[in-house]
Amino acid sequence: MQQLSTACLERTPSIMGVVQAAASHTGISLGVQTQASELLSSSDPVPWQLLRAACTELRRDDGADEPWMHEVIKGSALAFKRPPPRPQCVEFQQRLVKLRAAQQEKEYQEMTQDVTRLERETRLKEQDAFATFKDQIGFGLHVVVIMYTCYLLGEYAGQSFSSSSSAKLAGGLGGMCVGMFVETFLFIIRTTRSEPQLQSK
Repeated sequence: MQQLSTACLERTPSIMGVVQAAASHTGISLGVQTQASELLSSSDPVPWQLLRAACTELRRDDGADEPWMHEVIKGSALAFKRPPPRPQCVEFQQRLVKLRAAQQEKEYQEMTQDVTRLERETRLKEQDAFATFKDQIGFGLHVVVIMYTCYLLGEYAGQSFSSSSSAKLAGGLGGMCVGMFVETFLFIIRTTRSEPQLQSK
């Protein structure tokens, strides 16, 4: 009962009608009238004790059979005050700050790691492309040198059989064909050996 006397009710038209009547009525106690007047000028919920006193004194002064408390509070509800925020522990606040800083550092490291990984992959691709280009240039020059050498050898061999220019040309072309066949065979062997190494990487 003591808790009910300190409770407050949400405002409704019927409740505010009783409060307004108590504030303007001259036959009720000065304390109830003053509290009712202060309540009209604010937006606070209506105290249970004030509303019950107003109903009782209005019935007694007017000699009427109303208002009754159970009829006035229909449609209303208890208005609970929000409790003040609990003070948080200083150690908890410090630990929370450290956890947030650690989380931010972790996110930053992950983001930086991704950027570094992308840069490393890009650099490796560029190096691979440059290495492939160098290999192709070197292979092309090697083939040219081998075919030219084979041509000279074939021309020399053809000259040993006949001194005519057609024999020299035929020998040179034959040497070039032999050199091309040898290079093709070596290229196939190198490619076959390099494929297992690439798959293992």
